[in-house]
Parts: sequence; structure tokens; C-alpha cells
Amino acid sequence: MKLQGSIQKAIETLSKILKLKGKVLPFTEDKVTLMTMHAVKGLEFDYVFVVGFEEGLFPHTNALNENTIDAIEEERRLFYVAITRARDKLFLSCCQHRRKMQQNVECTPSPFLDEIPANLVKYHEPKSEVSDDIAFNILENMKKKFAIPESDTKN
Repeated sequence: MKLQGSIQKAIETLSKILKLKGKVLPFTEDKVTLMTMHAVKGLEFDYVFVVGFEEGLFPHTNALNENTIDAIEEERRLFYVAITRARDKLFLSCCQHRRKMQQNVECTPSPFLDEIPANLVKYHEPKSEVSDDIAFNILENMKKKFAIPESDTKN
């Protein structure tokens, strides 16, 4: 079975990333690498962004429900792997509210954040909530900016 277009390119890119495991990837201004925390072990980046640092996501609900030291320690190990990938700057983010199962739910920052020494953390609180119109405009601009050129989809 031959895959077409961007799916094939995505698979090729993922293959290259997996082959690079254990190597330092150079920073490039025009590239963003998206990876799971499981895939980053041994890699380093100048800047690392970790999103979704909320209780229930990190540590994951399954680990919290198991309520065993091993499950929580495995989540903590992944946390350590994620935060030690940054050579220069690390950004951790969490939501105040998240849409889950068609409902808005309040989110609690990950308890692992409390394990980072206070002198290494700088918190940024949003000045105000983003309106639906502004969020829609941001999304539309991102779609335009990251759209795949039509010539790239004809492969």
C-alpha cells in the first residue's frame, strides 16, 4: 500500500526523528519538532515547550487511580526526562479551563510543578480571557501560516 502526500511525509519525518534518537538536534529557526515525552529521551533542544501540565494529564489519571508508588514514580520519571531536554529555556504550560467530554472543566496545575525549586520558576498569569472571536481569528491565522502549499499535496 503506497501512502500519498502529507501522510507519507509525516511518516518519513517521524522515521528520521527516531533514527536521531540519542543525538543532539540543532536549533533551526524555521522548524518545530513535536514529540511525546516518551520519544525525547537522549535528545536535547535549545527551547522546550511542554503543554498540558495539569493534574490528570501529568500525572495521568490512570497513574493517580492506580494509587501506587510505582505508577506515580514512572510519571515523575517522564516529567524529569521532559524538563531536562532543554539546553537554554523550558516552558511549561497548563490551562485554567479545558473542554472535556463536551463540558468546560477547571484544571489544577500538575503537583510536579511544586517539585521545581522556586528560584527557577517564573509564573505568567493571563491578563484576561481570550474571547471566542479572538480565538477564532488566531486559529484562522495559524491555519493560513502553516497551510501546506498545494504543490506539496500532489505527491
